[in-house]
Amino acid sequence: MKLKDTWFPWLQSHSQNPWRLLHLTRSDDRHTRHLGVRALAGIEDWDDYQYRYIAQACDARTLVGLARSPDVDERFFLPPPQLQPMKNSLLDELKELLRWLPQCDVDKCVAYFTEVALRKTLQFEDKGGLWTFSGLSLEPIKICTDFDNTKKMQSVCLEALARHSLHLKHCQEIVHNRGLQLLQRVVESRPKDLNIKETVARIIGNLALCADLHKDIIKTGWVQRLYEWMKGEDLSLLIFAARALANLDSDFSGDVQEDGIFVIHPVHRTTDPLYADIVFIHGIMGGPFKTWRQQDVKNKGRNHGNDETGTSWTTCWPKDWLAEDCPNSRIVAVQFDTHVSSWYVSCPYDDEKRTVSQRAKLLLDKLHKAGVGSRPIIWVAHSMGGLLVKQMLKLSEDSPHFSCLAEQTRGFVFYSVPHHGSVLANRSNTAKYILYPSVEVKELGKDSLMLAKLHSHFKDFALKHEIPCLSFGEMEKMNLGKKLPKMLIVPHETSDPGFGEFFTLPVDHINICKPEDRDSDLYKITLKFIKSCILHSRVETLLEQGMSVNNV
Repeated sequence: MKLKDTWFPWLQSHSQNPWRLLHLTRSDDRHTRHLGVRALAGIEDWDDYQYRYIAQACDARTLVGLARSPDVDERFFLPPPQLQPMKNSLLDELKELLRWLPQCDVDKCVAYFTEVALRKTLQFEDKGGLWTFSGLSLEPIKICTDFDNTKKMQSVCLEALARHSLHLKHCQEIVHNRGLQLLQRVVESRPKDLNIKETVARIIGNLALCADLHKDIIKTGWVQRLYEWMKGEDLSLLIFAARALANLDSDFSGDVQEDGIFVIHPVHRTTDPLYADIVFIHGIMGGPFKTWRQQDVKNKGRNHGNDETGTSWTTCWPKDWLAEDCPNSRIVAVQFDTHVSSWYVSCPYDDEKRTVSQRAKLLLDKLHKAGVGSRPIIWVAHSMGGLLVKQMLKLSEDSPHFSCLAEQTRGFVFYSVPHHGSVLANRSNTAKYILYPSVEVKELGKDSLMLAKLHSHFKDFALKHEIPCLSFGEMEKMNLGKKLPKMLIVPHETSDPGFGEFFTLPVDHINICKPEDRDSDLYKITLKFIKSCILHSRVETLLEQGMSVNNV
């Protein structure tokens, strides 16, 4: 590229003229377009009419870029289009949309959720004091009023839509049958319901995986809505909205975040170099946020900031602490349904998908599409998540398509990973009439031949490639229920991989991955290890490129 082609756009990007900046965003050159969006996002002192001019004149690509820019002025975004009145009730409209979607040649779980959603009423079963349906725990109730049932039916219909949105053809049908407008109406009808917003954001994020649908999504006002959610205080909704916007931002990166994959840092566009991917994988009954929250229970339900004593606290320490302490890293978290008992599984037909082998295959493909493997990787896993990491590495070694994930692995952090099985599986089989053990738990039996082979392969892999491993083991027993005695879920002899650093801590299985604060041994040891892995990887890269270590 000629010098003129680079310095002249750079010079124009320092202009305050709206037309000139808008012209940059319409360039045929990708770098120039990004320069124009960054310049617009940095504007702070325009008059209202100048912001309105850009809001009305910018194209969809620029609008998405602005929504993914940090601290951008909200006046760049017009309110969503006004919705047309509905002929039927919101619930009837949701059911009608489900009827329009493909009913043949769909997987059993999609058919199951659709069939339940199209029932006239919900029938609840009382399990453990909570009213549950398909894995969704609801508050205990004595009488289910028509209003309550309508709200719950709406939630079930949305869950069915979320299942449909995992299939490309169904996504096209959802949009074709005015599903985008209907989802806007759902959100407006329940403005304070965070669960509804998260499910809707999940659906929009899935629809955005289809590039052909981007114009429809943007035209129906979803960029403005997602931007508004990203500005809110709820961490979970922020991350779901960030995922949807990232999938809409095809001009910035070729990476996509499929269902259950979240880049929790950085959530905005960034030009900063990224030296590593730190990938967090939860275990049984975990999640991308709740597994990695701070241990102090008095902060439950709050997202970030300071408590009454002025101490920093968080509900997701990788996003709030690690992102700050390792600024040139990308932090990725995964989400998948797991349960101790089959009483609470989301779908009764997905047993095969919940095995370690099948989950690893699905996660491997999704992480690869999200760009994991394009830079050094540090894996951080709790409980069963460590088994998934080991299985994914085994699969990646055997596949040229995914080999980059094994080749780029630079470190492991394991929190109570049952390398040799867990007593939970044996105890659950003993108390099977109480727990009805799930597929996940059954695979964790002590002295399992599958686990032994998996760990042997993993140990050989790590030692052969001299990949460091940091492991933590629990010391406190957990109470699994009133009718079961307390026990160590993963004893020391099974959480110790037999190589690398191993620490035991006076916490139970749930809290082994939840630091009390940034000064706790758990966090400081983890941070020191991750920084060391990144530094060694960076030095290795620079030496390969023939550069001086002083440039690290």
